[in-house]
Amino acid sequence: MSIAKIVLKVAIATVWTAGSAFAGTDGWLVVNEDNDHFFKLGDEWQTREGLERYLDIVLKGPVTHFFMCVNGQRTSYDSKTWEPIWAGLNDLARKDTATASDGTHDRWAVNAKKFFDAGVDPYEVWTKRCRTKGVSPWISMRMNDVHYLTSSNYFRNTTFCRTRRELRRVPESQNGGADFALDFSHKEVRDYTFAQFCEVAGKWDADGIELDWMRDPHCLKPGRERADAHYLTEFMRAARRETERISAVRGRPLRLSVRLPRSPTKAIELGFEVEVWLRECLVDLVVGSSSYLPDPDLPVAEWMRFCREHNPDVPFLPCLDCCELRDAAAFRALAARYRADGAKGLYLFNAPYVGALDSDGRKHGEDTFAIVCAEGL
Repeated sequence: MSIAKIVLKVAIATVWTAGSAFAGTDGWLVVNEDNDHFFKLGDEWQTREGLERYLDIVLKGPVTHFFMCVNGQRTSYDSKTWEPIWAGLNDLARKDTATASDGTHDRWAVNAKKFFDAGVDPYEVWTKRCRTKGVSPWISMRMNDVHYLTSSNYFRNTTFCRTRRELRRVPESQNGGADFALDFSHKEVRDYTFAQFCEVAGKWDADGIELDWMRDPHCLKPGRERADAHYLTEFMRAARRETERISAVRGRPLRLSVRLPRSPTKAIELGFEVEVWLRECLVDLVVGSSSYLPDPDLPVAEWMRFCREHNPDVPFLPCLDCCELRDAAAFRALAARYRADGAKGLYLFNAPYVGALDSDGRKHGEDTFAIVCAEGL
């Protein structure tokens, strides 16, 4: 073995030994900022000052972690691996009936391009702002987003996802949704996605990277989920090797988190070999979540037992998808339910859409998100 390889191995071992005592999730309050929410806000927000002002609202209270989602299918930044959201912005072929009637979705592309043209990287701005406020910045990557993939021209769909029908879970289907999700048993799909992962893992000074397998959790052919699960595990091993490489270079750990279906049983049914990932130390954090709805019966205690059994050093966080919540009392009731089942912290998904900062234009009785950020749960 060369001296260089020996030095690299020692560096990795030193970094991960120093960082192996993960502090857990006691007192964590995580906010996930999705890929398009901010960019659909009004023009007064779409400046460097607006980016900072937004975080001054979100991070003024007990929020401890800010997870920044940088992609759906397309990216919200100038990616070299996947198409940015503004690619082909002026192409008339992009127009179709899937676009929101009030134009909110188009604003995502227009405003993200404004930042790019101005030389401003929103995620760099937010990462630095988090640091000044003592909040941990993480990057979140959607692994298999299928939003509006029934349309042939919708602007958020990548050329790869739209045209490579043979790589979908159900190539012959016309139903859209999970049928159109990419099938990770194909090496081409894994390579395509891994290129994006390597790019986002090394681009920003984040504390961790989240692989959001809930967008969409159907990643293997129907009926082949258990037989083909090893493909997802191979992807996770490669992802861990990359975070270890980055950790060694920068001298501190780059953590790796996964957002998974609501229960260990459901996750395993869909091909996520979480027990293997835990035993092999491929992840630092597991988040359990339902899709698009708050779930009062999320099996928090079951997840915590499962993680302790397979790797007691890896903590678990319940995810509260806030889409259908309307006031802070509802947030607090669900948070109390999870805490009673043993949760030490909470992860909020879609929370910025509940209140005055709802960039989809809905009316709300109170500024719920601002209240939760300021007062906690």
